[in-house]
Amino acid sequence: MLNLDEKSLALTLSRFIATHKFIFLMNFAMFFIAILRYGMWQKVVMAAFFIYVLYLHIRLSFDAFIMEDLSQERFEIQKFDSSLRALRLVKNMRPADMKSRCKGATWLYKKLVFASVFYLLLGLILDMRYAY
Repeated sequence: MLNLDEKSLALTLSRFIATHKFIFLMNFAMFFIAILRYGMWQKVVMAAFFIYVLYLHIRLSFDAFIMEDLSQERFEIQKFDSSLRALRLVKNMRPADMKSRCKGATWLYKKLVFASVFYLLLGLILDMRYAY
């Protein structure tokens, strides 16, 4: 069972990382522009990086759902951890408290922001050939 502080932390984090959807819109728009405007090798580069960014979005979406479910006590952390091990989604997972789980999800969100900024800058650099 989570105490009230841990529930609040999980719910706040789930709401925060759910904002990744707005970043996804920017990433998808950049990918769409790349498909329409760029040459073949630029399309390949942008598609490869888009797949990586999409992977981060999927992980964050999963984390948002899990944090919301934990905050509403739909399941227990220990049972969730054993489910992850049974499905082989984690290798060796040591027991973690809610703060360390939140730090991990926040780190993943920061990674997504940095990757999205890089993706946008990469798209702008590749697009410079059309400026002349």
